[in-house]
Amino acid sequence: ACFRIVVLFRMVVWLLVGTEPLPSAFQLLATHDGLTGAFTRRAALQMADAEMQRWLRHPQPVAVLLPDADHFKPLNAVDGHLVGDTVLHDIAAQVIGALRASDRLGRFGGEEFVAVLPATDLAAAVAVAEQVVASVRSLPVLPDRPRCTVSVGVASAQADDARFDQVLGRADAALYLAK
Repeated sequence: ACFRIVVLFRMVVWLLVGTEPLPSAFQLLATHDGLTGAFTRRAALQMADAEMQRWLRHPQPVAVLLPDADHFKPLNAVDGHLVGDTVLHDIAAQVIGALRASDRLGRFGGEEFVAVLPATDLAAAVAVAEQVVASVRSLPVLPDRPRCTVSVGVASAQADDARFDQVLGRADAALYLAK
């Protein structure tokens, strides 16, 4: 009986150790967009909500960028979805490259992204947004990727904000103006 328990214990240990990377792979799939490498909308909004809760407890600046690919729907219609995928992938890479290590980028919708910038006031966020625009604009035109540009909405948390969606709403209004 003792031998059987030892064998059973070893099998359980082997299963736990042998399948340890599997939850990590599932975690990555659940939190990252497969095309762009950015966080999923859900993961990005969870991080944004956590950052907002931190801001409510210990007010430090926090800002949001909403980068959105310009003229994306006609590009998809004319050049096809594979070209559109290339454009989105390359835009995400440029945006991630323009952000700091502490900033988080998520794919918010089709061609729209959301970036959460902790410890960043509005002026600094505008500077980052300008960097994002310039970085994407610098992408060379290739046969499988036409000229890419983005517009960016920017907002920061204000004293009367209680929820992240308030900041997000202002960033969305700013994006509308930028377009």
